Amino acid sequence: MVDPTSSIREGQFKAFLEAPHTGFACTYDQQVNWYHPQKKAEAGERMARWALKTQYGFDLAWEPAICVGVDRLKDRIIVSFDREVKSSDDRPLDGFAIAGNNRHFFPAKADWLKIADDQGKPVYDKKKIEVWNSLVAEPVEVRYAWARNPLGNLVNSDARIIPVPPFRTDHWDYPEAPYSLEKIEEHSKMIRAMQQQAQEMARSRMIEEAKQVLKELRK
Repeated sequence: MVDPTSSIREGQFKAFLEAPHTGFACTYDQQVNWYHPQKKAEAGERMARWALKTQYGFDLAWEPAICVGVDRLKDRIIVSFDREVKSSDDRPLDGFAIAGNNRHFFPAKADWLKIADDQGKPVYDKKKIEVWNSLVAEPVEVRYAWARNPLGNLVNSDARIIPVPPFRTDHWDYPEAPYSLEKIEEHSKMIRAMQQQAQEMARSRMIEEAKQVLKELRK
């Protein structure tokens, strides 16, 4: 069965957006091995920021940067946020994946969008990230930190302790598991086929990436 962690996080975040007087704190970056956070102090500090800011008036950042839109270009997708973002470890941005109309997601490269300043010099727009993979010629959807233990390192620029919540632009869902006994075996066969397909796709991707590296070296 497909791991439900990403859908659980998505549901929690949607509840936060729709329910008044609620806060939200991400902990996926702590890399624990179960849904319930074992790192209580880290989770508690993030939740306390919401309470101290909204209920007691302290000047503390707690709201995570949120994806507010995407622009689909020919060979890449531009993701826009409502505030500036950065990587938590000052390394290249990680955790993105993109897919074309075939719904096959590939790990994607990501960087801030370059724009021109008032003097015409190139600078980074820290609210926009461009995402691409040369194996996806015409990407249509993007996901970030969409896994049980994602390696996403995107955080608020003004508060490194606050991770960007996982998100996706697609609405592609796997079929739900059946509850009738007579359909369980059929469902299990389908899941096994999907797992085999995923393994074959992963091998094919690595081969194609290696071919591209060799092609660049020969130039």
